[in-house]
Amino acid sequence: MTRKLTVLPSVLLIAQLGLAIPSIAQPRESGNGNDLSISLGALALYAPSYEGSDEYEFRGFPLIDIEYRDRFFLDGRNGAGVHLINEGAVTLSTSIGYAFGRDEDDSSTLRGMGDIDGGALAIVQGGLKVGMFSVDMRARHQFSGTGTGTLFDLGLSTFQRYDSGLFIRPAASLSYGTDDYMQAHFGVTGMQAISSGLPSYLASSGIKSVGASAVIGYALDRNWSLSARVSWDRLLKDAEASPLTNDANQFTFGAGFSRRF
Repeated sequence: MTRKLTVLPSVLLIAQLGLAIPSIAQPRESGNGNDLSISLGALALYAPSYEGSDEYEFRGFPLIDIEYRDRFFLDGRNGAGVHLINEGAVTLSTSIGYAFGRDEDDSSTLRGMGDIDGGALAIVQGGLKVGMFSVDMRARHQFSGTGTGTLFDLGLSTFQRYDSGLFIRPAASLSYGTDDYMQAHFGVTGMQAISSGLPSYLASSGIKSVGASAVIGYALDRNWSLSARVSWDRLLKDAEASPLTNDANQFTFGAGFSRRF
């Protein structure tokens, strides 16, 4: 495995990574009487250089989480958007994010594959809380730049807070990609096969991956918190069989802090 340090200051890149990486901060308390809620912090990640890679790299970037009147938001998980429904147990929102694509320079495996262009993302997500569990569903579709299809995510999580200040959020997830998405990220066209030396490969729609994660954090007081995260995703079916996939088991480790204002 190779290691490199990359500083990623863009808020939009946080939104892209946030699609796969839940927030490590304490959950926001809705209806707290404040029109404006702001949380700022920083996060360091050790993650694969691209999906399916066996090479890992360090990434560091700021965390920004802003919400106005429990309606409008800008955060690292969902981009900039609006809550259509925000009733506690039921949520529905739509937002705009950005996908930075993939560069063939990210790994020797990608040489000759060309780049996946970045572009704006349309994101729709909803949530349902039943008892101590939350079910979340998200769809993202890139509508500018090179079209890369649609990715659907389904998650199940729970959150436990303790009097000591400790909080834990375990979660499980499943991702489904359309034909365009799977081909763009895991397929190899005839021209790409010639330039890269990899065999041609047609990736079809289906379950892309399943995974599990856990966030463990500690609230120093009402405003400051420290958190750590570990996640595992297992690429399946066409994603696992792709000649671009060097390791079907994808791990991500993260640590950070946040300050609520």
